[in-house]
Amino acid sequence: MRIVSWNCNGGLRNKLHLLAAFQADVLIIQECEDPGIGPKTYHEWADQYLWTGLNKTRGLGIFAKNGLKILPLEWEDAGASLFLPVEVSGGMQIVGVWTQASASSRDSYIGQFWHYFQLNRGQFGAKTLICGDFNSNSRWDTPRRLWNHTRCVTELESLGYLSLYHQLTGESQGAETRPTFYLHRNLGKDYHIDYA
Repeated sequence: MRIVSWNCNGGLRNKLHLLAAFQADVLIIQECEDPGIGPKTYHEWADQYLWTGLNKTRGLGIFAKNGLKILPLEWEDAGASLFLPVEVSGGMQIVGVWTQASASSRDSYIGQFWHYFQLNRGQFGAKTLICGDFNSNSRWDTPRRLWNHTRCVTELESLGYLSLYHQLTGESQGAETRPTFYLHRNLGKDYHIDYA
């Protein structure tokens, strides 16, 4: 199964051609608009999808292709609306992630994932993929905070969850050589903040 995750930075309906070459079976797309309100071509492309968002123009979508079906999983969210747990045909679970800034540093970025994970840790199984835009890196750890990036990675690893990127490259968390994000599209402000 080929799975692609991408923060499309809005306007997915105008960027569908960029995804065609990947021939993905499942797409996890952050910052996409709700296909239910988009033009007919976007809605038809989306076909089998689930979507959540704070408004109709920016949200998190999971799209199944090639005859696959996805079903929503009814997990606790405690108001964390940009996590999307689904079951894909065949029993695989995917948790789509898009963390964001918040008025409270406790609830920003990796803190959102930490709290979501603590609520649902019993739901995560051997066939669960956690994937998306975490907006986080161990370079930004606050050492005394319980839920910093490194603490999340350590806890996930203790349960058998490993970062695919770090497994494939052998690089350490915080020392990534391939960025996944350029702040303000500036090539000099590169960061690795997306994980599977």
